[in-house]
Amino acid sequence: MNSLKSYNFSTSPLSQPTRKLRRLENPTLRSREPKVRRLSEVYRRNLIKKYSGISEVKELDAETGLYYYGARYLDPRTSRWLSGDPAIYEGDYLPSAPINDEARKRNQNLPGMGGIFNHVNMHVYHYGGNNPVKYVDPDGRAAGDEFATIEEAAIDFAVTYNDDSIRDRREYGSTIYRLPNGSYTYTIPRRGRFDRVTPSRPPRGYRVVATIHTHGAYVRNYDGENFSVKDRDSARRENIPSYLVTPSGRLRVYDPRISGSLAYYDIETYDIPSDPNTGSRRVNNIDPGDGADDPFIGIGSRSRSRSISR
Repeated sequence: MNSLKSYNFSTSPLSQPTRKLRRLENPTLRSREPKVRRLSEVYRRNLIKKYSGISEVKELDAETGLYYYGARYLDPRTSRWLSGDPAIYEGDYLPSAPINDEARKRNQNLPGMGGIFNHVNMHVYHYGGNNPVKYVDPDGRAAGDEFATIEEAAIDFAVTYNDDSIRDRREYGSTIYRLPNGSYTYTIPRRGRFDRVTPSRPPRGYRVVATIHTHGAYVRNYDGENFSVKDRDSARRENIPSYLVTPSGRLRVYDPRISGSLAYYDIETYDIPSDPNTGSRRVNNIDPGDGADDPFIGIGSRSRSRSISR
């Protein structure tokens, strides 16, 4: 017997379902329909909670029932975005002219696990490459935003968010975590205050491997170029590395699992936006005013995460 079912939805302008048409291939199952519907609803809710990336850091719009991810809204009933993939319209999926090694390297690692060459990306409303069990999409921009190493994820965070942090004169904090396929990604950061931030946390069930935060803009008479005492204390409590992005454009690491001075080291990179007010300590001339505003989580948290502060 064929017991497959299919559904069609009609929605209102506010994306509320107004009609659901259900077709049963096997009419003998109609007598058991209420039980099947209840089981399916429980299973659907568990899948959404476990695999869609929805957690306490995602904002639920109570009027529409949609989750706000930063770049776009997700409908949890259908696991589909309400707007198209920004990477398509911004050209991020397109390869560059292979005029140098940097362009060729980028073409080999296009966003969305292959960019335009990955046919799944041509469906601009899909979530997580149509495979939410394996991939997450932290902000609705690219499926997974995966990185081969923790260091690569930290560099991407620094390049993406240090300009926002300097412009806002506030600290930004995020968590780097491991995906089921062995790669790494980071959460949409939480924007804190000028002197503290509670890093946003990943969905439950993912292994946290590091925290990362910025120190915002240059502040006179304050050492924003180094880890504060509270930064180090927080890293020791969690016993995982802590990454710090400084106003001058440096990416620094403190690993409490290593003893002595070897626990502190810098990652060599020259692409992080920096504050011109840092003067001679400035690593590069990438002005924070040139960057775009990136998605973040607002001040305040109901999570039990420990705060990193100066």
